[in-house]
Amino acid sequence: MNRMKKAICLLIAVALIAGQALAIPDYFRQGRLETPAYQYELASKLAYYVQVLHIDSGLNDNPMLKAYQTVFETDKVPGPIAMRADLISWFREDEQNAGFFMDTMLWLYDHHTYIFSEEEYALAYPSSGDYKGIGMTYHVYGTMLWADEIQPGSPADKAGMQAGDRVIAINDRDLRVMTPEEISEYMAQTRGQECTMSVLRGSENEELTFELVPAEVEIPNVSHQIIDGVGVLRIERFSEEDFTEGLEAAIADFEAKSVKTVIIDLRDNPGGSVVQLEEALDAFTPKADELYFTERSRGFVREHRSSGGGFAAEKLYVLINGNSASSSELMAGALHDLGLATLVGSHSYGKGRGQASYFLDDYIVVCSISEAILPVTGAYDGDGLEPDIAAEDEKVYYEYDALGTLKTGAAIGAGSDKAQIQALENRLYLLGYLGAQPDEIFDDETVSALGKLQVSLGMSRSDKASTTLLKELEEITACYEEAYTWRDCIWEAVWNEIDQCETAAAA
Repeated sequence: MNRMKKAICLLIAVALIAGQALAIPDYFRQGRLETPAYQYELASKLAYYVQVLHIDSGLNDNPMLKAYQTVFETDKVPGPIAMRADLISWFREDEQNAGFFMDTMLWLYDHHTYIFSEEEYALAYPSSGDYKGIGMTYHVYGTMLWADEIQPGSPADKAGMQAGDRVIAINDRDLRVMTPEEISEYMAQTRGQECTMSVLRGSENEELTFELVPAEVEIPNVSHQIIDGVGVLRIERFSEEDFTEGLEAAIADFEAKSVKTVIIDLRDNPGGSVVQLEEALDAFTPKADELYFTERSRGFVREHRSSGGGFAAEKLYVLINGNSASSSELMAGALHDLGLATLVGSHSYGKGRGQASYFLDDYIVVCSISEAILPVTGAYDGDGLEPDIAAEDEKVYYEYDALGTLKTGAAIGAGSDKAQIQALENRLYLLGYLGAQPDEIFDDETVSALGKLQVSLGMSRSDKASTTLLKELEEITACYEEAYTWRDCIWEAVWNEIDQCETAAAA
């Protein structure tokens, strides 16, 4: 799919993306604002945009003065010439001061109004999540990488990788004897390159190796599946790319399979276009002329109502979390306020402002020009939505204490204390060098696993674990005190609710 096309002069959408996603790295801002005099002129133009466009501003506001008094911590009211001189002098002191001044000006009105370079804008408002890579999301798990998700159709998926795989080596370099910091550095060096990836799978520590070639990974804005007769619709973002096709395919499949219960997953959905938002709402609203939300702007109040004829689910659940923002909150809130949906998950982000985008010289201003008001919940900007069924994903930490105490003052071999052999084997098993379950017997399997670790550490093979090796092994496994996997409690909660409803209906 194509990347976002060049920004148009005016793009009105109800809250395009969550504010926390717009933290642009400093290196994008450095050097973008030219001379101090130009910086002042740009700030003046920006003040005009805020003054005449922002929903909380007005023609009698003075955005430049507000920002001046805030950054200089003063009640002084300088004239235009004096303010210009003060600001140009301050901008000259540090190239970051102009950006700070303009950011302060915008934040005094709300946290959803920004000025971007075109490069920043493209990063902040992508039309899809497509990227080039292998299609695996992961987190550092001790001294391994834990595969959280494998994107369908990606190189990792085609090669046979699965969520839950533990990556132990890349290009034959053993990650298990590296520190988490070294792993992060190594991943940065190899990102985007062809690689050989070795993983452990399952409780038997099955070791598998995959040849991976990065390619374009397509993440559809809308996808669906049917699980045990329940329709599951995932909306990544409200964007025109592939949205209509994905939504229509889902509804057609739900109707063809006589689906009665639907789950709409809006977790981590940052929002998007109001056009696609209303399209999605209409797809699940059977009656016409139902009020979705009211859009309040300076010059008008507009009601957004249903067209009717949408899919009539007997049970409709909408999943939200703290990263569900703007249009995804509007969809969840509207369906909930109409009595059509049950909200499951955690408190949403709370972004109920609509923005418009405007060119300003070589920059783009995203300005809040409207507020969204739900029919029952009302205005929710800064508050978010409360779920009917509360659940939040949890970190499940590795049971580090179950490894037992490993004494490092004496070598461990065939004649050693069973508790020490068990503690050693537990660590070898954790790291995947030992495939069989620990059994307190220092046998050939133990010696073989020990030999693999010794080679990875650059030591000579031996049928004993030296004190030097034991100390290094303790340092390695200490990283697993903070190792965790994610438990999808929101997903569990919605299925528990569905099961309870089905049991009650059958009784």
